[in-house]
Amino acid sequence: KVTLPRIGVMFLGEDPFIFARRVANALQVRRNTHQGLMYNLFIDSMPVEGVPMLAPEQLNRIMSLALNTNRVRHKSIDTTGIIDELNFEYSRTMNRVVFDKELESGQQNEMMKGIVAPPLMAVSSRSDSELDVPPHDWAQQYCLFNFNSFLTKGELILCIVKTKAENQRILGMSLFAPHPTKTTKPDEFEHMESQAIVAAAAYLKDTWLTSLKNSLRNGLKDVGKGWFNLNETKREVYDISKLKKFMTMINFMMQDTLRALTEESMESYSSFICGAVAYDVEIEDIGKVKNTRLGESKLKWPLFKLELILNADGTVDIGSNSVPIPFEKFVEMPLALFDKALASVSDIPQLEPMVVDQIFWSSKPILASVHQEEPGAKECRERMKRALEEALVPMRQYIERFEEFREILNVVPEEYVSSFLTEGINADSIRKKLTSLMDLKAGVEDRIPIFMQVGPFELSLDSIRTALQQRYQNLTNLFLSEVAVRTKHICDELNKRTEQSLKRLKASNDDLEGVSSLEDFLGELPEVVGELDADIKKTLASFELLDEYRFDYTKEDTKRRWATYGLTLKVSQAADYAVNVIKSDKERFEVEMLEQQEEFGSEISSITSIVNNFSKYSDITKVKEIGENVQSINEKLKEYVSRSQLFNSREIALGRSTTDYNSPPFELSKVQKNFEPYSNFWLAAAEYTSCQATWMDGKFNELDPESVDRIAQNCFRVVFKSTKLFDGKLEDLHATAVKLKDEMEDFRQYIPLVQALRQPGMRDRHWEALTETLGFELKPDDTFTLRKGLEELKLADQMDPIVKICDVAGKEFAIEQALDKMVNDWKGTELSVKEYRDTGTYVIGGWDEIFQLLDDNIVMTQAMTFSPYKKVFQERLDDWERGLKLCSDILEQWLACQRNWMYLEPIFSSDDIMKQLPTEGSKFRNCDKLWRKFLKLANEQPSCLLYTDTPELLSTFQTSYLILEQVQKGLSDYLETKRQSFARFYFLSNEELLEILSQTKDPRAVQPHLRKCFEAINKVDFEDDLAMTAMYSGEGEQVVWDEKVYPEGNVEFWLTDVERMMRMSVNTQMKHSVADYAVNDRSAWVLSWPGQIILGVDQIYWTKETEQAISDGKLKEYHQQCHQQLLDVTKLVRTELTGLQRVSLGALVTMDVHGRDVIENLAAANLQNPSDFDWAAQLRLYWEASDRAFSGDECTMIRQVENVFRYGCEYLGNTMRLVVTPLTDRIYLTLTGALGMALGGAPAGPASS
Repeated sequence: KVTLPRIGVMFLGEDPFIFARRVANALQVRRNTHQGLMYNLFIDSMPVEGVPMLAPEQLNRIMSLALNTNRVRHKSIDTTGIIDELNFEYSRTMNRVVFDKELESGQQNEMMKGIVAPPLMAVSSRSDSELDVPPHDWAQQYCLFNFNSFLTKGELILCIVKTKAENQRILGMSLFAPHPTKTTKPDEFEHMESQAIVAAAAYLKDTWLTSLKNSLRNGLKDVGKGWFNLNETKREVYDISKLKKFMTMINFMMQDTLRALTEESMESYSSFICGAVAYDVEIEDIGKVKNTRLGESKLKWPLFKLELILNADGTVDIGSNSVPIPFEKFVEMPLALFDKALASVSDIPQLEPMVVDQIFWSSKPILASVHQEEPGAKECRERMKRALEEALVPMRQYIERFEEFREILNVVPEEYVSSFLTEGINADSIRKKLTSLMDLKAGVEDRIPIFMQVGPFELSLDSIRTALQQRYQNLTNLFLSEVAVRTKHICDELNKRTEQSLKRLKASNDDLEGVSSLEDFLGELPEVVGELDADIKKTLASFELLDEYRFDYTKEDTKRRWATYGLTLKVSQAADYAVNVIKSDKERFEVEMLEQQEEFGSEISSITSIVNNFSKYSDITKVKEIGENVQSINEKLKEYVSRSQLFNSREIALGRSTTDYNSPPFELSKVQKNFEPYSNFWLAAAEYTSCQATWMDGKFNELDPESVDRIAQNCFRVVFKSTKLFDGKLEDLHATAVKLKDEMEDFRQYIPLVQALRQPGMRDRHWEALTETLGFELKPDDTFTLRKGLEELKLADQMDPIVKICDVAGKEFAIEQALDKMVNDWKGTELSVKEYRDTGTYVIGGWDEIFQLLDDNIVMTQAMTFSPYKKVFQERLDDWERGLKLCSDILEQWLACQRNWMYLEPIFSSDDIMKQLPTEGSKFRNCDKLWRKFLKLANEQPSCLLYTDTPELLSTFQTSYLILEQVQKGLSDYLETKRQSFARFYFLSNEELLEILSQTKDPRAVQPHLRKCFEAINKVDFEDDLAMTAMYSGEGEQVVWDEKVYPEGNVEFWLTDVERMMRMSVNTQMKHSVADYAVNDRSAWVLSWPGQIILGVDQIYWTKETEQAISDGKLKEYHQQCHQQLLDVTKLVRTELTGLQRVSLGALVTMDVHGRDVIENLAAANLQNPSDFDWAAQLRLYWEASDRAFSGDECTMIRQVENVFRYGCEYLGNTMRLVVTPLTDRIYLTLTGALGMALGGAPAGPASS
């Protein structure tokens, strides 16, 4: 069985010759296809590395042409893939050319034998040809025309004439109202035009159609049946009749008329609007606006009448009838009327159904008219829109002029006055402020007119004019009122202060301290009176200020004024009275003090006798009574010390010598010292005796072991010290102290037992262990006392096992406390969830505190796991450690994820970036959704440990982190492609480049970053249509460009155009400056060009003139010329120059000094040929023809020795030049030599040294 293709089978009915041709053609096609596949395989296998690619200029030209349509011009399209494809196809084509040449050479290897290059496609050419026109039978053609034409009836001709007459009347109409004869309000204009549109549409739909219908029916009613039967009822008969053709023609005539009417109205309306708003407006000030009408317009007055409306916040708006009108309304309203007019004629029905009314019409056809999307309508609309928007620009600028009044209109008058008077009332400063306010009020009337024309708008400024005048007057009145109120309060305060001083001066003295206080007050009185007098003068100055402005204050204020005036005199009179009072009081109180001192001496003698006899107390059973007695004596001794100090201070006040109460016969300090041992002993004994009873017989469960230990130890130390003091001196008291000491020592041995059994960590398991160890049940209850434990249970004998078990309880309690403390610490620890900018989501802050707490807790938990007392808490410790580690892992991954998200979020919030990176944008969106979800939950449940107690959270953040890393890598790759397209982007950081790429719709966003892309371009000039026309250096120097550059397409492409235009413009400036140098005086020339151009052209002419001087042998004369040029520039520096000119001349002097020195050296070397090395080694600039010029056919060429370079025309701005040293010349020579050998160099340092 053999399987054959269809082409290999010939049926008996087939022609053998046709079969043979078909097989032969198929085989030929197969051979050609095989050769084509082999041919393409060889070309595709050729490497593209090293093959030339499209030059950047070619790529930019291709992309500019490709993106030059309205549809894509303003879209940000990522063309990276297209550029790569172009470069690949170009390289492949170059390989094909090489391969074809190799085939043509006939030197193919074995593999290439039999391969033939496919023929190139032939270019077809068109040629003119003649058409044969057959002969015509005139009679036959006449009959045929007569049969087909409907213009053979007189009635139809008459109908056509009447139709044209009606149409002609329509052409004399307009869809819009006649031009206004006065300035109108916007709502009046809109109402007038709307009425005109409605009236015109009604006329067309009613009068015009009715008139034409009656005219046609009356004109054709007598024609009868046949081709023009008006009463035809069958649609198929009507469709082939001449009446159908006639009505079609009438329909076309009506459509033509309607279109002509609409187009004429449309053009007239748009011309009227554009002409009415075409003004050149120059705003010098609010009251000085120059309006110059542009073009011709029948309207000789402003189009709209408006008023300025003052808002509550101090801003102003334009409006009408006190209703604000948005600026957009002045663009939208005329355009809406335009659209309304077009819509009003878009539904006028055709006449055919009205004339042939016996036929059923399933739909009512309408006359075709001008549609809003037609080019003509769109052009009119766009023209009006541009004109209206341009007309609003001066109005916006004029409204902005009122911003200067916003602050004064927006202030709260009370707050304004209060803030000014914060430091108090200063009559001079307030007088200046009031004068200023009155001047401003007068200035409002001068500056702000009642009406002002701004282009096509007539503005009424009366409201803001009145508001400002009222505001300044209100502030003035409020200032005066506030000064009056404050002055009143100051008067009251001064009177109050004076009354206090008078009260103090006239008050009676009850003791000598009162007299001393009064004397001190009299010493301070001159300063008080001085301050009072100064305040009175200020207050009287405030009254004078109010008098100046004729302020109407009350009679009470007048009384206050004169009462204040006499306050100083009152104080002086009271002071004289106080001096006499002090003298008499001192004499009286001195007699009283001497009597009190004599009585005080007797009291000291009495207390001394009691202290000296206190050794007789030794009965310990009366310890409570003795302790109370000791406490009373201590209090008396403190009182006596205080009284002695009081007597000494009074003696000083009376000018007497002070009594020493610590010396005989009083010796108060000795009495205190002698009583101290008795006091300490009996107070300690009383305290111990009282507490010991409570400890032994009180409830054991209420004992505080720390308090028991502290009191017992303190009392023991005091009693032990007392035994040493009383030994050998007071035998009875010594014996009492020794006995008490022994009792204390007996009790102290039970303190460890108390501390052990009162251990706070004792639990049921510990009491059970004690019960098992002791052999009897031990668990203190409310009836258990220490005495019962010692006497009945003999616990003192089992102290060691008890302390051992209780010590274990203490260690376990420490672990439990540590765990509880950690848990409590985390209860108050919440995630610091903060709103992140305006993203609608959150981020986490305060990481350091959380991580510090985590580290501390993990270390502490791990340390507790090594404790021998952990067994009881093993499970709890393990759970706690697991939770802490999970929290730590989640927070670390969360923080890493947050860093990436915070970096990428502002980038991918830009629509431009999302369009250019759809894959990365989609990934980021997915991560962003998860981020927002989890952060929302964290905000609702901020407890750190509770929220992180979810293992799935860790895997989620790990996955999100990996995805964000991929997004960041994709972003980096994208930025790299942009940098490859425009290499100067390498000077920008990723953040700066992304800021540009995320705002591709706003070319001005590039401005802040131009300085990094171009060394000296600080900014460029943008016109209203975004065309760039000039560049500025950081010093403010402007260089106008040769052509406008429009920021169209991707930013890297139009920045390449900026770079090209920079070089073109610098080269063009050099060209014009070279020509100007030859015809103008050098002193004028150096002030007429940018700094870089001056230096470059100066070097060009220095080179040219030097070579001429070498050839002519006049180097010494040229040296004198160079010196004279330096002197001329130096003189020029002393004249009035701008900052830029001064910098330019400074740099020029530096270069000219170097040039003069070079000429001097060449003259000294007696150089005679321009080709000598001494001259060839200099860095020389030439202006010459070149096919590599950036603009025109000439450019600057740089030569040094045998190396030649084209001047790069990189704009360098206007900066100072460092001095050119011999080392600098050697560096130039080294660099040009290296560059000439395709090497590089990187000079560094302030002088490239």
